[in-house]
Amino acid sequence: MIILKENKNSISLILLFLCSVVIAYKTPQVINTIFQIILLIFFWRSKNNYFWLAFVFIVESEIGFLFPKADPRFSFSILPNSPFGNLYFSLVFLFVAFTKTLRKKPPFPLVVKKQIIMLSLYFFILLFIFGVFKAPAVLRLTLPWLLLFIVPHFCSTAKEIHNFFELIFPFVFIVLFSQVIYLSTGSQLGSFFGGIHSLVLRSGVAIVDTEHALRPVYGIQVPFMAIWGSLYFLSLKDTCFSKNYLFIILGISTFSIFITATRSWLVSSFFLIFFFLFISSRKKAKTLIQAIGMGIIVIVAISYSPSLQKQTELSFDRYETLESFATGDITAGGTLKRFDVRVKRPMLGFSKSPFIGLGVGMKYNFYADGHVGYHNLLMSSGIIGFLLWIMLWGMFLIKMLKLFNKMSPLHPYKTTPLILIAFMISILLIHTSTQWFGFLINFNNALFIALLFAMGSRLYYAKEYE
Repeated sequence: MIILKENKNSISLILLFLCSVVIAYKTPQVINTIFQIILLIFFWRSKNNYFWLAFVFIVESEIGFLFPKADPRFSFSILPNSPFGNLYFSLVFLFVAFTKTLRKKPPFPLVVKKQIIMLSLYFFILLFIFGVFKAPAVLRLTLPWLLLFIVPHFCSTAKEIHNFFELIFPFVFIVLFSQVIYLSTGSQLGSFFGGIHSLVLRSGVAIVDTEHALRPVYGIQVPFMAIWGSLYFLSLKDTCFSKNYLFIILGISTFSIFITATRSWLVSSFFLIFFFLFISSRKKAKTLIQAIGMGIIVIVAISYSPSLQKQTELSFDRYETLESFATGDITAGGTLKRFDVRVKRPMLGFSKSPFIGLGVGMKYNFYADGHVGYHNLLMSSGIIGFLLWIMLWGMFLIKMLKLFNKMSPLHPYKTTPLILIAFMISILLIHTSTQWFGFLINFNNALFIALLFAMGSRLYYAKEYE
């Protein structure tokens, strides 16, 4: 009852998503193209911009390997396989969204505006020196930075932020469902709709027939965003969400990330939870009891599913390798190649141009490896650019600390700056294994960053703190 009551405004988004899946997978491309153009028209005329932002985020998350970039035929594209590559819906959405924002005055400046301008100028200098490795690809991976200007317009009020996360929360259950399908059958959810690459990615066995944890990682950004949202609203003194509902979302989201057996994402998620429990929560004992209660419910639910039960056991085995990493074994018992093998290529590129980096030119493309985020960022940005990135992170953290100290203890958003600091750190933790910050970025990663900066800027430039 709690879940149905909280999600009454999300049914339309779920139906739109399901409709998009059917049209993309079961109709000719021309129908799919017309459908997407109609969606863009509705978006242009809509006042609920946060709805469409949530829709594109869900599509770009590739839940159950639906709408994957690796499968051009079934990617959510207005024109697939054009001479300039796939014309993804998200790219046209960015153009339309940015055009909509030009008609209005920015609701507030970004707290890291100067740092963003400096990084932008530095990027253009690198473009002038090194050029680009492939113009369409670079364009597709730089346009998402427009979200820095778009999100402050689309999520500028408390109500819009609430509505955005309200739309995201129910999809946590859809992600978990897709993971259960994969663990039970060995096939991605997209396979059942006819996805070609979904069949190629078929593991061949279900989890009950293997001794190694499967990796149901597609859609992982949805539960991670839900963790952000649930902790954000739990930190508020007053929220329109039921606290029980938020704890349900938090518990399911954390478990969904846990069974992916993805170490950096789980470490980041646990960091957020512990940060909230022991630093930000005002009622630590009560909150801890509620969190434990949700954990018990999840454990009981697992016991009814052999697939989840075995995946949980195998995931624990994979996470145990972090112990050897903590004791100095950078290979994590031979299971982690990032810090002894994969770093060599970007570091070799870094040695070619250590001070200014390689930009996004042909040499960058040769040495790039997005699985070692900091090394790849150092290779592309050089020492100078890397320091500019540190300034970006540091300035946001400093301003949030200043905001926290300035706020009255009675302010309803008193702990929110600390939560936003934790959000930034959570990205930087994942950045060790999957690059988030960089000149090139995908839609969803840019949305996380833009939403973080927008939420922080909205509070920082508010007129009253007492």
